[in-house]
Amino acid sequence: MNEPIINPWFFYWLATLDKLGIMFTILAIVSLLITSASTFVGLMEGFFYKSADKNYKRNRKYIIILWLISIILLLISIFIPSEKVLYQMFIAKNITYERIDKTIAISKNIKDEIKKDILDIIKEVNKDEKRDK
Repeated sequence: MNEPIINPWFFYWLATLDKLGIMFTILAIVSLLITSASTFVGLMEGFFYKSADKNYKRNRKYIIILWLISIILLLISIFIPSEKVLYQMFIAKNITYERIDKTIAISKNIKDEIKKDILDIIKEVNKDEKRDK
């Protein structure tokens, strides 16, 4: 019964996944910059030297592969949720009507017990004051 309600590894993986999302975002940005520059250079070479360059088709193939890699990295960085979103998903998954009803019932019981204890304390203080007079 002393097991934690939430596994501590959950918090570790939340933070790690958030960092992984940041890493993929940086990789996507760098990849897009490199791919854009390569595309620009490839277009300029193809425009001016298309007939003279034997490697044109090979370079074009590499540029297409770079674009695919960039798009995949960008999509991964978009769809990795942030730590805040993961907490929200965890809370949304674990809050149910049954748990809310239990919480309300328990809090009403606790409130009644506290109220009873406070009234008992007040009665004791009043008895002590009457006895002291």
